[in-house]
Amino acid sequence: MNTMPPITGKNRTDIPLGMDLLNRQVLNKGTAFTGDERSEFGLRGLLPAQVEKLGGHSPALKNPSASLLPSLTELRSVAAQIAIAVGLEAQKDGVAPRINEDELRQRVLKNEVDACLPNVRLSRLDSQDTA
Repeated sequence: MNTMPPITGKNRTDIPLGMDLLNRQVLNKGTAFTGDERSEFGLRGLLPAQVEKLGGHSPALKNPSASLLPSLTELRSVAAQIAIAVGLEAQKDGVAPRINEDELRQRVLKNEVDACLPNVRLSRLDSQDTA
């Protein structure tokens, strides 16, 4: 396993900050930078706030005889959960406007519904043409 030693910048001037740090492959830990490291090295807002593996949501984890892939409904639910978590972290990082968690959830769900509506309208029009 390739593990990287912790980067410490306290009292050191030789460690680059921000994009300069991210552009150095030897020093770049990507999303593995801790919150403190992100602040210390000027990385807030330059990296994804949160990464979640979709594999952890496979129905096969709970039931070995179940499908390996989640249903479309379950995928939408997981995507909404991830979007909410990313939104909350972005607010903590100061890169998104502050809104309460309930409003954030409503906005995420509204965006999901809006994304599905054009497909519903088109499928209704297509079925009318063939009738």
